[in-house]
Amino acid sequence: MPVNKDSKLNFIQNSFFFLASILMLGYLLVIGKSIIIPFVIALFFWYLINALSNKIFSFTTFNKKISMCIAFLLIAASIAGFVQVTKDNVQAFIEQAPAYQDNINVFIDQFTRKFGALDLTGAKDIMKKVNFGQLAAGIVGAVSSLAKMTITILIYLAFLFLEQSTFSWKLKALFPKDESRMNAKEILEKIGRSLQSYIGLKTLASVGMGLCGYVVLFSLNIDNAVFWALIFGLLNFIPYVGPFIGTALPVFAALVQFGDISHAFLALAGLVAVAFIIGNVIEPRIFGNSLNLSPLVILLSLAIWGSLWGIIGMILCIPMMVSIMIILYQFEDLRPYALLMSEKEKTE
Repeated sequence: MPVNKDSKLNFIQNSFFFLASILMLGYLLVIGKSIIIPFVIALFFWYLINALSNKIFSFTTFNKKISMCIAFLLIAASIAGFVQVTKDNVQAFIEQAPAYQDNINVFIDQFTRKFGALDLTGAKDIMKKVNFGQLAAGIVGAVSSLAKMTITILIYLAFLFLEQSTFSWKLKALFPKDESRMNAKEILEKIGRSLQSYIGLKTLASVGMGLCGYVVLFSLNIDNAVFWALIFGLLNFIPYVGPFIGTALPVFAALVQFGDISHAFLALAGLVAVAFIIGNVIEPRIFGNSLNLSPLVILLSLAIWGSLWGIIGMILCIPMMVSIMIILYQFEDLRPYALLMSEKEKTE
């Protein structure tokens, strides 16, 4: 009996310290987000570059250093291309905004004439107040603010690669005992494998989603198809709600461009088909049970990280929760929390 009381007391104490640590961490994540967000983005790209480098090394005759350089150049070119395409397409959207405004008003008039019982004058008044030019300018501002963080992200990224080359002896210095060092190395390797696998495969799926989305939008002659396809693919990183938002935006763009529902419906059907096939057929096959996160935990983490860091937090919520779950599972007292976060009993 005393043993049971002691174990219950230890569990209560550990739970209290765990919850207190979570609250303190959340507070630090809010007040220090201007510093932490660029570091987390750099960490994301560090894992992505390493994952791509490993693939290049496996399928080519290049050595590891050359593979790493090629991976870095490919990622850097992709980011630069995304920023440039975003600016160019949003500028075109600003120029086309007055015509779009007229098209949506024409569409409302046609809809009202066809379904006379519906009074859409309120909707028309709302659309008059919507300034598509200012909306597009806001997107440019968001991209520009992200571009301003580029220097900070590159500095963090450079130091991450420097630390990577000296990591083995630092790990030996931190854990002089062989058993402790092996345990720490095993935990870090599990986190690294999980994150590299998730980031690499999710990026591949998102690129495929963007390419398929571009084919759908280009075939329907929708303006700025490249930009909307990039958004469609990028938002695939956000679980559950991302594909819906990524589909809704180009569908709305088709509606305001043509002023009729037929093009918007075709765009909706095509993009939904792409999102369904990739999200419900291809991704489950390539990911399998590697993530093992409970859907409820994913949904809660999406809401929490989204409220803390906005869209960046929503994109990065799954890699961060996978890391937390793996770390918690390594400690016997904290293992119940890892099991609560997991979809199945096995979390390794």
